[in-house]
Amino acid sequence: MYCKKCDKHGKIGDIYCSECGTKLERKKIDIKISKKTKQIIISVLAVISLLLISYKTINYIYSPGFVAKKYFEAVINNNTDEIYSYIKEYEDTFVNQDTLKNKIDLVESVSGYKIVDIQKTNNQALVQFEYTVSGEIKTAYVLLYLDGNNFYIFDNWKIESAKLVENVTIKVPSKSKITLDDIDISKYLVDDEDEYYDVYEIPYMIAGEYKIVTELNDIKVEDDINIQDNQTYYINSIELSDEQVSAFENTAKNQINLIYSNAISGTLFDDISNNFNSNNNLEDIYKSLKSSFKNSSIKINSINITDIEYAAAAYDEKGNLAVTFKADYTINYTYNKNNIDVTDEYEGTSNIALSYLYVDNNYELYDINNTLNLKVRW
Repeated sequence: MYCKKCDKHGKIGDIYCSECGTKLERKKIDIKISKKTKQIIISVLAVISLLLISYKTINYIYSPGFVAKKYFEAVINNNTDEIYSYIKEYEDTFVNQDTLKNKIDLVESVSGYKIVDIQKTNNQALVQFEYTVSGEIKTAYVLLYLDGNNFYIFDNWKIESAKLVENVTIKVPSKSKITLDDIDISKYLVDDEDEYYDVYEIPYMIAGEYKIVTELNDIKVEDDINIQDNQTYYINSIELSDEQVSAFENTAKNQINLIYSNAISGTLFDDISNNFNSNNNLEDIYKSLKSSFKNSSIKINSINITDIEYAAAAYDEKGNLAVTFKADYTINYTYNKNNIDVTDEYEGTSNIALSYLYVDNNYELYDINNTLNLKVRW
C-alpha cells in the first residue's frame, strides 16, 4: 500500500497512512519480461509437458497389460516371428524359429478381443483376455513375470511361457540311445550313475509334440511325447516287432512248461538252472512251486501251456524288459472223492508276466512276477 501525499509505504492491510492519515492506494508494479525470457519459459514448460507425456507413454508400453496385449495379438495372428522375439534369447537345439513353426498350434480367426482383468503381485502378473471365435466367446490368460533387469525407472515385464518349457527331464533305461525329432540328445545327459536309468535334462524346449526314439538291446521304441511343462518324462512302453513277438512267445511257452514239469516231478533247480539266467528270484519261485505241488491235497499230474499270446511289453523299475502274455493252459490233476481217486482236467486262461535280462546278445528269463499260481476247479 502507498501514500501519495507523504510518499510513504504502509503495512499490508492498512487503509490510512500512519503518518498523515491519507487514504492509501495500491501501487501497481510493472514487471517487464523480455521476449527471449518468454521463449525460454515456454520451451521449459513444453519440455516438462513432453517428459510427462513420454513418461506416461513409456510406462504404459512396459506395463503388463500392454506387453500381454502385444503377445496375445501375435498368437491370434499366428505371427511366429513376433512370438519368437519373446524367446530368441534362449535359442538352443530345440529353441529356434523352424521348431516354433512346426510346433505351434494355429489359432482360428479371432473377430475381437479385450482385456477383462489384470492381477498383479510383486513379481508376477496375470492378464485375462476374452476373445470371439465363430461367435463364441472364449477366455485366455497370459502370465508375465517381472525381470530383475529394469529399464531405469520402468518395470521390465516379460512373458512367462511364450511357448517355452524349461528344464525338461527325460528318463530312459540305462545305456539307451535316444533321439528327439531325429536329434541326438546325448549332450544333455546329466546322470548316468543310476544302475537302471539314464537322465537327460534339456534346459529349454518349445512346447509341442516330439517324436522320441530309443534303442536298447535290439529293441527300438518309437513314441510321441507332448512337452507342455517341466515334468519328468519316462520312456518305458515298447512295441516289439512281429519277429521279436514270435520269438518271445515260443521261448516263454517252452520255459514255463519246463518250469512246471520239473517242479511237479521234484527236480532240483540246479538241474535246470542252465536254461535260465542266474537269479535268486526265479529259484525262489521254483522252490515255492515245488513245495506247493508236494503239499497239495490235490495231486497235480501235469500243467501244460497250450497256447501263449503276446499282450504287452515295457521296461520295469530296473530298466529291464518285462513282457506280459495271455496263456491258455490245461491242468491234469487227481483228487480223492468218496475214497476213490478221480483224475480230471481243467482248462483256463491266465496272464503271465516275465522279466528278461539281455546277456550276450540274447534275452534270458530271470524273473516271473507271481503269475504261476494257476487256478484249479473241481
